[in-house]
Amino acid sequence: VSLFVSFTLDPMLSAVWKDPPDGARSLPVLGRVLKVFDGWVERWHAWYGALLGWVLLIAALFMPDHRPWRQRLLLLAGRVWPLVLGAGYAITLAVHWGSAPDGGFGTLEQVAALFQSPGNLLAGWLHYLAFDLFIGRWVVDDATARGMHGHARFALVPCLLLIFMFGPVGLLLYFGLRQVWFRKLVPHGR
Repeated sequence: VSLFVSFTLDPMLSAVWKDPPDGARSLPVLGRVLKVFDGWVERWHAWYGALLGWVLLIAALFMPDHRPWRQRLLLLAGRVWPLVLGAGYAITLAVHWGSAPDGGFGTLEQVAALFQSPGNLLAGWLHYLAFDLFIGRWVVDDATARGMHGHARFALVPCLLLIFMFGPVGLLLYFGLRQVWFRKLVPHGR
């Protein structure tokens, strides 16, 4: 995790490139390179909010159960970060309320109209991120409570990645894994 942050987040937070004043002479090649780099940095900023909680959750998954850092990471990744995303959702929703007057949840057309507003689209994204991360934490807690320890936890990584990317598909995979894995572990299931 430290290496990942050192080579990605630190340079982005440290680097400041001020835009040239209007009318300033631009450098054709360097200007294009910087514009591409700027776009790349902006895309990564959007991903960091989502990725941070998942990286911490997966890192905590492989720490020994009795370590206090594991509990701290699980608290941060699976409880605090979803609450932060939820607060961002509430603020975004309040700011952009009414920005899509034809939008709603009654029909697919109303939902499409609702998400034509960039603010509503952002709110929807934050909604998914918060709940998916919360469900990811539930999966880790459930597997741990059912006795999944050590290298067996590697089986949870595909479930967590699918929960991050495709929500219910990852949860379905975990329930399937749970049925197979825990039937072997506990003869009568739980």
